[in-house]
Amino acid sequence: MISFRNVTKAYCDFLAVDHINFDIESNELFVIIGPSGSGKTTTMEMINRLTEMTEGDIYIDDKNIKDINKVELRRSIGYVIQDVGLMPHMTISENISLVNRLKGEKKDENRIDELLRLVNMDESFKERYPEELSGGQQQRIGVIRALYSDPNIILMDEAFSALDPVTRSELQDELIHLQETIKKTIVFVTHDMDEALKIADRIAVMNDGKIEQIGTPEQLIFNPNNTFIQKFIGEERQRKYIMEHFKVKDFTNKSYPKALDESKDKLISIMKQQRISKIPVKIEGNYYAYDLFRLLEDDFELEDVVVLNENTDFNTAMNIISATKGKLHIVVDEMNNYTGVLDIQKLFSMLSTDSKRGEAYVE
Repeated sequence: MISFRNVTKAYCDFLAVDHINFDIESNELFVIIGPSGSGKTTTMEMINRLTEMTEGDIYIDDKNIKDINKVELRRSIGYVIQDVGLMPHMTISENISLVNRLKGEKKDENRIDELLRLVNMDESFKERYPEELSGGQQQRIGVIRALYSDPNIILMDEAFSALDPVTRSELQDELIHLQETIKKTIVFVTHDMDEALKIADRIAVMNDGKIEQIGTPEQLIFNPNNTFIQKFIGEERQRKYIMEHFKVKDFTNKSYPKALDESKDKLISIMKQQRISKIPVKIEGNYYAYDLFRLLEDDFELEDVVVLNENTDFNTAMNIISATKGKLHIVVDEMNNYTGVLDIQKLFSMLSTDSKRGEAYVE
């Protein structure tokens, strides 16, 4: 865990970072974001003492970093920057192992091979030079160079910002996958909210040297603390985030009843009590629905329903809903077991431009 306690960085009368307090959990991908001059990079650089704090304390696993030798501290923390910083006269293999070789250690070829595979590169890259690699490949080398000594903490400062959009998106995906594999504490600084929302476990939004809000992507989108957060995120990102991250299971009414072997009177009683007009039933492996008004008229004819897998993506679900208005939308799991009914009202409430409407759905 990394803990900031009343941390301040002053340049004469200017407070670049103003008495901030927060914790970064172990194995968390923690993003710091904010407009230019907000103090985000300064905050990150104080972790490895590239920038010395003016006041306060930073603890790594309960040890004050002021009590750690600066060189030892920096060598124990991986560091990835926008410019990569590969040595042009060294091979990729030499670049990856540089820091450890400076400490007098031998190059570990097996470790290099393992790391290259982690970022979808192979042994053929080891003897190449940086100029022979694309920008995205060089950035991958920068990432695994930071991983070579197996640090618990990795700092990444605008690591992907100089790349083209396609390569940047690919590296974001790789970072997410990499974190699932290596489980490190990663502190990632960016000015790009889309990037932050995509990769982060939690996000700290800074402004004028202060922390405006810390939360998960969902918490920031649906429960912004103030108008600054709302404007910084932007209304359109709520809809975009829902479209990219939510699935049918996120809009399922799991308490919606289903019919078993009840009599007609029992079914009518259940529907009246639950204030619903249709109730699903499974017959010979297929799903149908009873309609309250038909039952009241002694008409036991079953209606067709729409069956959706709980992992169906939001876009697909929206297209199906549009094409099947008036039907009951049953949700099932991978084993075709009933899990509930799609909550159309909840779904459309989430799409409201009023972000506060979504707060009830954020756990």
